[in-house]
Amino acid sequence: MTRYILIDSNSGYVWGDETADSPVGAARLVDEGVGEYGRSYTEEYSRPSESHYIVYEAADDTPEITNGQDDTQIAIVDALPIVARVVYSNE
Repeated sequence: MTRYILIDSNSGYVWGDETADSPVGAARLVDEGVGEYGRSYTEEYSRPSESHYIVYEAADDTPEITNGQDDTQIAIVDALPIVARVVYSNE
């Protein structure tokens, strides 16, 4: 299992921090954690035009993100490696 931190492409904010088996799994856990069920997910590696999560892989020493709208904490996440972009839709 890998720790992933997701930034929402629309807001630019950190949307979630989850340990999962894949970027899509992390996106699903983040959404389900806020009551969003039934979305479909597609893992992308280019920069899609649709709403998506930018998925970063967190290192063991990456601090806990306590405020996803804080510029300093967003910068910490932005410095991590991007492993995927996960497009989501309510189909």
